[in-house]
Amino acid sequence: MKKRLINYLLDIISGNKHGILPIIIKFLLKLLSYLYGFAVIIRNFFYDKNLIKQGRVAAKTISIGNITTGGTGKTPAVEAFATELKNLGNKIVIISRGYKGDNQEPLVVSNGNKILVGAKIAGDEAFMLANKLPDIPVVICRDRLKAANYVQTEFNPDIILLDDSFQHRKIIRDYDIVLIDATKPFGYNHLIPRGLLRENKKSLKRADGFIITRVDQVSDDRLHEIIEELKSYNDLSYIYLSNHVPSHLQSINGEKLGLNKLKNKNVIAFSGLGNPRAFEMSLKEQGCNLVKHFIFPDHHVYSREDFKQVVEQFTIENIDYLITTGKDLVKLDDSLLDFLSIQNISLYSFEIKMAFKDQTGQSQKIAAHLIENIQE
Repeated sequence: MKKRLINYLLDIISGNKHGILPIIIKFLLKLLSYLYGFAVIIRNFFYDKNLIKQGRVAAKTISIGNITTGGTGKTPAVEAFATELKNLGNKIVIISRGYKGDNQEPLVVSNGNKILVGAKIAGDEAFMLANKLPDIPVVICRDRLKAANYVQTEFNPDIILLDDSFQHRKIIRDYDIVLIDATKPFGYNHLIPRGLLRENKKSLKRADGFIITRVDQVSDDRLHEIIEELKSYNDLSYIYLSNHVPSHLQSINGEKLGLNKLKNKNVIAFSGLGNPRAFEMSLKEQGCNLVKHFIFPDHHVYSREDFKQVVEQFTIENIDYLITTGKDLVKLDDSLLDFLSIQNISLYSFEIKMAFKDQTGQSQKIAAHLIENIQE
């Protein structure tokens, strides 16, 4: 029921639903967005006028965030930045809010040697970062400044990467990078809940750099329009483009398969993402026949009931692969994986990485330019 309601509301705010009822709902959502927007304006005013005090730490701080809700590719971007910055000789720590931000005190998900808590406590994205970056500490806390003070003492990093912190203004950072999803760049041009904008587009003037993601999924003309609109708010030199590049399939046991295995195969997928259609498109680009994609809300906590419908579809069709995302895979506990195993169903995650280029189309490392800027 919840899933259907969320999808219905998304169809309304995106303009895919028409009729009297959607018009009424959009009107009510717009009224709520005015209240939300007023609260955001007051909050930003207090920060802009220094009526709410900010703090900083000794380490250089880089925020990677966005201006909309939903998936813009923050997690693979944080992974890419952390990897490049570490390869340049920097000691890195990642700080994340953690899903739902329940942690009032800093919690170490990974100390850079081993993972200390699971996905249910850490949240799917923080746990996935800890899993993919085993030699980089990952800490979660609702208060990023408190977390930064903690990691400054505990780990003494050169650079702190703040995951999803554009709106978290309590901590002063040296560089604010905003990710823009080319497929829905400005949240249907309305604030939450009428649209997906977390704050007014004028707030983009606070950014120090932009990365436009999924540029391969829009036309060159549309990409040019997005860049021009960004420059109307903030004419920056640090504007990079990126694609989500499919890498391989990976089983729960760590077995890797080439994506060529999907060619002409029947596939069922499930995901709980901010942008499930991008995942769906990437799968189809591999030449598979996507029989069914079970779409769940972002950050969905899976149950056996969810999997019963997946298994039922799997057994009545001639299916070759069951595929999900790396973000979803880390949330599945042993009982759910055993349930699939009993049904003799092998599950694979569809792994991706981010590839970056400049506005001329030349492949680029993104960290070198960043280091030059924050050291000035």
